[in-house]
Amino acid sequence: MVTALKYAWAQVRDWAPYVLPAVSNLILVLLGVVMSLPNLAERVEKNPRLRKLFAAICIAAGLVGFGFDVSERRTNDQSNKQLVAAVQTEVGNTNELVKDTKGLVSSTQSTLLGLDLLQPKMTSLNHRLANLDQKIGVAKKQNDQNLIAALQAQKRTSLSTLITMAPAIISQMEFWARKWDTDDRVIWKQLMLLDPSRPDGPEVDQKRKLLLQRRVSEDDEYTKQVLPLITSANYMREEFLWTLSNYEQTKDDNKVAAIFSKTLAGQPMGWGEMRAITNYMEGLTKRVAPAP
Repeated sequence: MVTALKYAWAQVRDWAPYVLPAVSNLILVLLGVVMSLPNLAERVEKNPRLRKLFAAICIAAGLVGFGFDVSERRTNDQSNKQLVAAVQTEVGNTNELVKDTKGLVSSTQSTLLGLDLLQPKMTSLNHRLANLDQKIGVAKKQNDQNLIAALQAQKRTSLSTLITMAPAIISQMEFWARKWDTDDRVIWKQLMLLDPSRPDGPEVDQKRKLLLQRRVSEDDEYTKQVLPLITSANYMREEFLWTLSNYEQTKDDNKVAAIFSKTLAGQPMGWGEMRAITNYMEGLTKRVAPAP
């Protein structure tokens, strides 16, 4: 019983702002109809209590309608102001992002400095593109062609901005591939020095197990560090392949696509896979946008 009452109260509270103004107008209409009947109007006119009751009902209904109408107008006005402010902020952020990106591309000579500048802008673009993809998916389900076209135009703009950062992204991928390779070689050399045929075989096995665990942890850590780069590179890869007219994907294309897919799905990759997609992206970028 209590649950039913709570549910009923919640429904009344939710629907009250929509129902009360309509009820107020309905009451006023009904009172107007009543007063248009001569006999009933005369009866009310001669009875002070009825006159006061009708006056109170009219005033109450009018105030309710007036109050909710003013409140609704004020709410809509505030929502519109907030929407305009949000759009202006978004446009300002986009302009700043484009300006910063142009400055970033010209400063890719220093790898570490470039990373500090590249990371936040690249992450921002990745989030923007992911959000646009989600909105496009919803619009397609709703079959809203106008909204789909508008969202795809925004995506093209963001992709164009991302592609201007391609030299910096490829440079960072090369840096991380080399660093990953160097660190992995340290572990690999230690593994090669272990000889399971020695008398201390169980101890060697334990060392090997620890080194292999360290290698897995290192792959996982590096994958997390380069994930923003991989995300941006995948957007560029898809865009570059889309611009190649009548292009049939090769085994290398499919192999690299599988690496991107599993990494973006949260699975770690090894340094060899990082090297493979770095070389692939470097070659694809030169194919689609060769250096002048």
